[in-house]
Amino acid sequence: MERHELTELHYITPIANVPSILEKGILSHNRAKRVEHQSVVMNEIQDRRAKVTIPGGRRLREYVNLYICARNPMMYKRQAQFKELCVLKISPDVIDLPRVVVSDRNASSEYAIFKAAPGGLGIVNNPHDPVGVTTKHENIVNCGFDPEYKKFGSVENNRPNI
Repeated sequence: MERHELTELHYITPIANVPSILEKGILSHNRAKRVEHQSVVMNEIQDRRAKVTIPGGRRLREYVNLYICARNPMMYKRQAQFKELCVLKISPDVIDLPRVVVSDRNASSEYAIFKAAPGGLGIVNNPHDPVGVTTKHENIVNCGFDPEYKKFGSVENNRPNI
């Protein structure tokens, strides 16, 4: 996938979290622990994520996980909760921020490859590939928290902040 092909990113969250996201932004797993929220995480996946270090030294749980395609295995596993969940459309400009990395599959996988964005998008298969043979719906953009930013992906103004 090339940068110009990326038209949007997705964040899956319980609808009940939207007011907090509008106020505080989208938070990494570690930062969200300090804020009252509903979780959509699967414990077995979070256990694996806790062990992952992104090249450069940060832990995966310090990143906000955005999807290139929200129709992915996580959404499939949560389909019974469809009335409680929403997918937030995030500006693709996030990919151009510092410390953003891309993975070629679910970032908790022991086989995941991580590359710095936006150039790292080259490891991602286009999820809108009409043939579908090369489609991977688990491609994740992992956006790191940069202390100079206060928020990330604010929905109300659709500008990339961390």
